[in-house]
Order: sequence, then C-alpha cells, then structure tokens
Amino acid sequence: MLSNSDYILIIEDSKAETHLLLQTLKMHNFPARVRVIHSGQDALKELSSLKGNLPGMILLDLRLQDIDGIEILHELKKDPETEAIPVIIRTGSHDPRDKKRCMELGVIDYMYKSMEFESVEQQVISLNQHWDSFPRKD
Repeated sequence: MLSNSDYILIIEDSKAETHLLLQTLKMHNFPARVRVIHSGQDALKELSSLKGNLPGMILLDLRLQDIDGIEILHELKKDPETEAIPVIIRTGSHDPRDKKRCMELGVIDYMYKSMEFESVEQQVISLNQHWDSFPRKD
C-alpha cells in the first residue's frame, strides 16, 4: 500500500505529454512513485476514495477534456483531508487570470507545458526540488 510519502499523482489527459514527462522523470531518477490519471472525473473519484493514502504531491493540468482543472483544485482545497497536498499546475494556458486564480488557491508552482525536452527537463528538476522541500510521513 502506498503511503503519503511514496507517490506523486499526475492528472493529465495528453498521452504524449504524459509519456515525455514520465521518461524525463525516469531519466532524472525522480525519488517517488508516479501515478497517472487521464481524466478529471477519474481523479476526483480516486482522490475521494484514497483517504489516508493520499499522494505526496499533485501535478495538475488545467485544461482536461472532461473537467476544468481549477474545479479539481477547488475540490482539493475545500476538503480538510486533501487541502494540504502540494499542487503544481502544468498547463498550456498563458491566461494570467488562470495563473492568478491558481495562486490564490494555494498552488506551489505554475508551469507552462512544452514538448521540448529541455523545457520538460527543467520542470522535472523543479519538481525534484519541490518534492524534496516537503516533509513526508514515514
């Protein structure tokens, strides 16, 4: 059974972007297990059923096909069980209003998507730093 210290949850509907991100995480020896969910509805269902077995961090796409990532973020932040999970947004949206709303909801970082390896690599380095900066349950 995974514990709070064991995994990062990636909520991303693009399989190509997920593949590039996972390969880059692997290349950089990301120190946690990774769980991927490809839809917002599945993410909400899973998060509501994981009480006591929550991810140590969430990487969330804002523009999912079935639900807005900001709606997921609202749900996370209003639930006392999930409100403290660090959330990083990774999105193609360059709308400053999206970034402002996410920051107001307490995300720890806001990353712009890219399919260029160097950009994704820098994001993974940043993810590693964020992962290392949060205390974990053992």
